[in-house]
Amino acid sequence: MSSPIRIRSGYTQATYYLNAWNSRTHGVDAVARKEFGLPLGSLDLSAATSFLNTIVSDVHGAATVNGVPNSNPVIGASRIRDAQTGVPKNKIILDARYAVSAWSFDATGTRYSSYRYNVGTAPGVATANGNIDQVFSPETYLDLEADYQALERLRLAFQVQNVFDKYPDKYVLGNRSSGINPYSFIAPNGASGRFIDILMTYYLK
Repeated sequence: MSSPIRIRSGYTQATYYLNAWNSRTHGVDAVARKEFGLPLGSLDLSAATSFLNTIVSDVHGAATVNGVPNSNPVIGASRIRDAQTGVPKNKIILDARYAVSAWSFDATGTRYSSYRYNVGTAPGVATANGNIDQVFSPETYLDLEADYQALERLRLAFQVQNVFDKYPDKYVLGNRSSGINPYSFIAPNGASGRFIDILMTYYLK
């Protein structure tokens, strides 16, 4: 049950929570892993994938302000499309880890399927400020790491995230805020390019 929204005089804007819709996500997660003992060290291979599909139903897009029904829906059609298509429906992770003596080396490949940036009331129709729905291509990234157990409780690591310095698709011009930000804020792996880290971890007793 929803209750009326009451706003004191002098206020022009309010933020509130709304039980806006029902959603149901169906999906499958699968993980496989195998470890191999080698003459020198061990090799651990793993693969994981997920498939999901979200459906929105029973949308409650109306609100009452000071006893007067709002003439505009408070839940735009683009928000519903966001819930259903705004994240990748498939993700695949492949990982290989080789350990020998005090050393370990790890390589991880991650692939995200396509996803969608949604705006406006109708798919593919530009809004007044020029924003328009945009589909982003699948993205694949490689991360590498080398670890060395220097002491019993001291571990050193060298990490390279996004080895090939890859970026998601750029926004079309109409979707860039003030025409300047080229990359989407919804990119699943971000849009900051390659990171190189040197870490030292000391484990307390």
